[in-house]
Amino acid sequence: MNTKDKLQSTTTDSGRYDQLKGQAKQTLGQVKQAVGSVIGNERLEAEGRLDRIEGAGDRVKGEVKEAIDNAGDKLRETVTKVKAGAEALAEKAKEKLDQVRR
Repeated sequence: MNTKDKLQSTTTDSGRYDQLKGQAKQTLGQVKQAVGSVIGNERLEAEGRLDRIEGAGDRVKGEVKEAIDNAGDKLRETVTKVKAGAEALAEKAKEKLDQVRR
């Protein structure tokens, strides 16, 4: 996978991308629904309602992805801190053991 593919994959896999895509689809749906209502085109109005529903789903999917990414980041930070603390404690224990052996 080349750099361009990785960048595109990262961009389209992000929660923020889904949120923006969903918001755009919702807005387009509102326009379609309004135009369909004004001109008496029930099919266009129905398409607009469907776009709004699909857009809301994309937006929520993006919010969930973003929440999972944030939770993962916090978990990695916590694991790093715990590991550093454990290493510090192990070093102190080794120093004390060396002192006892002397």
